[in-house]
Amino acid sequence: MCIICYINNDKTKYINPNDSITSYKACGLANYFGNKGAVHISFNYQERLFSFIGCHLLHGQDNRLKRDEMMEDITKYLKTKREEMDADIHSDFAFIMGDLNYRFNSTYDDMILNNKYIQNAHKHLETMD
Repeated sequence: MCIICYINNDKTKYINPNDSITSYKACGLANYFGNKGAVHISFNYQERLFSFIGCHLLHGQDNRLKRDEMMEDITKYLKTKREEMDADIHSDFAFIMGDLNYRFNSTYDDMILNNKYIQNAHKHLETMD
């Protein structure tokens, strides 16, 4: 796994590279192999702490509790400047992304085609255009 953050050259003056932290947590086979787990980077930008966590969690419809446990382990393990808190809540802005593998116990028709809010979303978007 890899996580990369890009910033425009004119914004680099707002970041101190010495304040940046990277870490990772392997959650794969024997909690060693990196096929499951997370990578993390955090940095201060204009005196606000940003965290980005990229995850790959366990797959399978029946593994929700295991995924929850993996996510809890990941957020407790990742290193931060504010060591008293987990990485997902210590930041002013936290972004958790990746292949989280959570599933909806529903069909496409139930989620999209039969959902009146989604069907009418274009009307709301048109008013904002």
